[in-house]
Amino acid sequence: MRTCTSGGSSARISDGRCRGGHLSRKRNKDFIGKAVGSKTAMGGKKSRVLLYRGHQPTKFEMAAKRLSRNPVIVIDETGSMASLESDKDDKRKSFTVVGTLVSDSARFKETRKKFPDVYGEAKYSNTTLLEGEPIFEDLSVQDFVFSEIHRSRRNECFQTKKKRVNAYKEMVSRMMEIHDPGTPHNIIIDSPPVDAVDDLVKVCKERLDKGSDIEWFEVRPSVEDHILQVHDFVTGAVGDNIEGVSGKEKLYRMIEDKKKAL
Repeated sequence: MRTCTSGGSSARISDGRCRGGHLSRKRNKDFIGKAVGSKTAMGGKKSRVLLYRGHQPTKFEMAAKRLSRNPVIVIDETGSMASLESDKDDKRKSFTVVGTLVSDSARFKETRKKFPDVYGEAKYSNTTLLEGEPIFEDLSVQDFVFSEIHRSRRNECFQTKKKRVNAYKEMVSRMMEIHDPGTPHNIIIDSPPVDAVDDLVKVCKERLDKGSDIEWFEVRPSVEDHILQVHDFVTGAVGDNIEGVSGKEKLYRMIEDKKKAL
């Protein structure tokens, strides 16, 4: 794995974040799209891909997908990838990728029932401590482990588009490796902040070639999947902890014991 050292980098372990959709909670509850193969968003940036054991799934495989009870590796990010110059300051000085191994994805998705009933996006960043407590109480009794890799935005790997793509790809690849359970599993990744979907597909196929038992590999926007929406809350709490952001520290402490030691 190639790493960037200039400007400093760091790797640690932690548990995840959640995003709601652009609809009310009740409407968004049923807004789960189907994405097969690769789809391209406006501007030519791919935002979705769905593979079964490295290839585009058949109709039969798609029909069987909903029966899958595999553990799921969920990967998300928080923070900007914009380079931060040495003479500038920002309360968010790091870019962080969070990976979580969820043993029971159906149970994990049920945490969404604890979301505040708001119109618009229900996610960690716009949830108060009081609103977040029921969510994290529910997460705290579940079986999952998380880890995180964060890098200073002053790191040289954020200085060009190509370097940002490579840095993101390497961080995600590391999360896949750390959380690989050694048994059949699925991977779902929130649509990346850079144009890296094709790179993620290459990483998936490389891991398959090395013997990783990846059954379903998926990249999609969080608005389309409840597991990503719940995971946004884990990611958000991890990001706040890394940056030392005050106000909702209690939420991170409720899941801190689920950190996976590297």
